[in-house]
Amino acid sequence: MSVSARGMGEGPDSGSDVVTLRDVDELVRQRLRAERDEEILRAMNDARIVPQMLVTAIRDDSGRVVDLRIVQVNRAFCDYLDLTPDRIVGSRLLVIEPNLVGSSLFTRLVAGIESGEPVHLQHVRFESAAIGAVRRLDISAARIGDGLTIDWVDVTDRYDAAARIAESERRYRLLAENTMDVIVHYNDRGVAWASPNLVEALGWRSDEWMGSAIDVFVHPEDLDSHSRNARSLLAGKPVIARYRLRAKDGQYHWVETHAKPFYDESGRPDGIVASFRTIDLEIQAEEELERRARYDDLTGVLKRNEALQRLSVRGDSRRDPGGHRAVLFIDVDGLKQINDTHGHRAGDTALRTLALRIAEVVREEDPIARMGGDEFLVILEGVHDTGEAYAIAEKIRAACANPIVVAGEILTATVSVGVTLVGAHEHADEVVARADLAMYAAKQEGRNQVRVLDEIVP
Repeated sequence: MSVSARGMGEGPDSGSDVVTLRDVDELVRQRLRAERDEEILRAMNDARIVPQMLVTAIRDDSGRVVDLRIVQVNRAFCDYLDLTPDRIVGSRLLVIEPNLVGSSLFTRLVAGIESGEPVHLQHVRFESAAIGAVRRLDISAARIGDGLTIDWVDVTDRYDAAARIAESERRYRLLAENTMDVIVHYNDRGVAWASPNLVEALGWRSDEWMGSAIDVFVHPEDLDSHSRNARSLLAGKPVIARYRLRAKDGQYHWVETHAKPFYDESGRPDGIVASFRTIDLEIQAEEELERRARYDDLTGVLKRNEALQRLSVRGDSRRDPGGHRAVLFIDVDGLKQINDTHGHRAGDTALRTLALRIAEVVREEDPIARMGGDEFLVILEGVHDTGEAYAIAEKIRAACANPIVVAGEILTATVSVGVTLVGAHEHADEVVARADLAMYAAKQEGRNQVRVLDEIVP
């Protein structure tokens, strides 16, 4: 309580003292409560990890906001700028951060004061003069009186990480969509993703493969090898393989695939990722090279080395499991005379014709080879004896003796044939040499004949 008094005898009516009493207890209590509330609010703000400041408008004579004065900041604000409160509170915002002058960010903050609408900005790029770095901020501001309470979250690291991920995804998508290879991710639920160039490779849209098992597109004859490869992949081993995949038009195309186990972001296995490309032209080229390595270009029958290799391997007896193999050595009689008289083109035609006639007599599984310029070799599988081999050789001799028409002219070509059986453990060269001797005997005895030499190793 406060007391004020005026002394006695001070004026005509000073017969008594005048005392004024005023109770200030309530005022003190209100001030203490306000101070306590302010301390609680300050403590709450300091406890926040998000930088926060309270600013008021600084206006010019026309009332236009020209700057913002910092009234209060929390601890996170000071830590962010690495400044003490006494260096900040009372300062002008544009002095601390001169890069805000004329910026769209300052314009938005001022608009928030004038309109009263909250301000929410995301990923704002701001080059801070106070900390000397470019940062990305999520900013929120709300009007209080003629000012704002402003807080922000520094999302630079998150923004940069998201940008790196987006760039990585963009590059991956660019690679996946423009590479010649088709990229497929599949797991036990089927195809999870396929690159768009699947349509160029096999005619399928990517969504037409989604959820389907890869097996349904694999050629039936390749399913076993595909299953073996799948087991290897499940065991953690990468696989390079070739097999045929069904296109949308129903045709099958050869593909070469590189596959390996796929792991998700947490490192857990999630099926297989594979890239493949169609290799039909490569397969055709390889088959052509293999054909040329094995087959004679002129006649289409096997080459010498291929025939000797097959002769070195015991073949299956298709007529009789207990039968023999026989070798026929065939020499064309008088090919040189045909070449000299009618030209080498006529001689080539004669050789092709004779090769076809030999093939028409023997079985498809009986190999025929061209051993030299005018010599052929036939391997007969599963014959019972030399008599059966002789009979087949005689059919060949008779078929080859028929006239050959070349460019309107009739040519006559005959063959001399040597026949022998193959011993159980006999070397190929020995067998061919004996058949050659039998053929030479046929020539010596007048040509256009068949002779047998059956001295074989038991």
